[in-house]
Amino acid sequence: MILQTTQKFNRAFHWIIQDGMHRELFSQFDFIPGIKRLVFVDVFSSKASEKALSSPLVKPLEGAENADMDADILAEITKQKGSAALQAARREAARLRAAGGGRSQDESQAMFDKLSTQGVGSASQISDPAHDDRHMKNVLKNAMEIIEEIAHITPDLSIPVVETAAVWHDTGRKEDPEEHESLGALMAHNEALKLGFSLETATRIFNAIVRHKWSDQPRTLEGHIVRDADKLDFLDGERWRRRIEEKKYDELRYVTDIFLHLRDRLELEASKNIFDRRLPAFLDFIKKIGDKDFELMKKKILTTFKILSKSG
Repeated sequence: MILQTTQKFNRAFHWIIQDGMHRELFSQFDFIPGIKRLVFVDVFSSKASEKALSSPLVKPLEGAENADMDADILAEITKQKGSAALQAARREAARLRAAGGGRSQDESQAMFDKLSTQGVGSASQISDPAHDDRHMKNVLKNAMEIIEEIAHITPDLSIPVVETAAVWHDTGRKEDPEEHESLGALMAHNEALKLGFSLETATRIFNAIVRHKWSDQPRTLEGHIVRDADKLDFLDGERWRRRIEEKKYDELRYVTDIFLHLRDRLELEASKNIFDRRLPAFLDFIKKIGDKDFELMKKKILTTFKILSKSG
């Protein structure tokens, strides 16, 4: 019944879109029983690539439980601006979703392992030492530590989705550092569908990655875990040591200001607990740094956390 209703609305809006009378990217309908939100996408926009989609409308998920989560990726697909790599990833995502998504009903651990292996390969090509494969491994480790603290109260949490998202979260930096969140999320989503993952699982992976910058609010628990795990890597002394050795003092000043407010900007209580446990060792590391150009930043960090350096 719901599917028939959806098809009727699709047909009704098809001629409007074709005639150019409807140019909004989204039309949301909350009055259809059983469907919280349907998103109809204008694929006939003048800037849409040639034959990017194989059907006039990207197929919406048909359940209220998944509709909001699906809206995020449909919004990303329809954006017109962005780098060439991001536009290509959007076209590919639209094509794959219009075709119905994955094929396999058995999403085994082996499938997740294969997808993660592809992500590791992409992460290893990132030249930025602050976001290289070491950072990826730290984020994965942080995510697993967060899960250990919260899994007992969240039995429905998908650990494989979190693991996959942690591996893929920065892969977009190789092509587009400025928009790497969206690009990495689409890259992981597209590869998941190619490997046969369901549309629902590919969407969960996308949503676990796409909103991991400071200013973002993830829509899913997996997204919150990946975002917090990413930010907890500011407690990795090796990242600071590399910046100091390379004399990246402007970047260090920026990172210092972030670090002073890091705990408050973590979303999960489990993440804050991890921060508290790691903080003493990190401050001991900071106290031992002898670089004179880092001295003001060092004092700022130690003073903020009410630990004064005896040496300076």
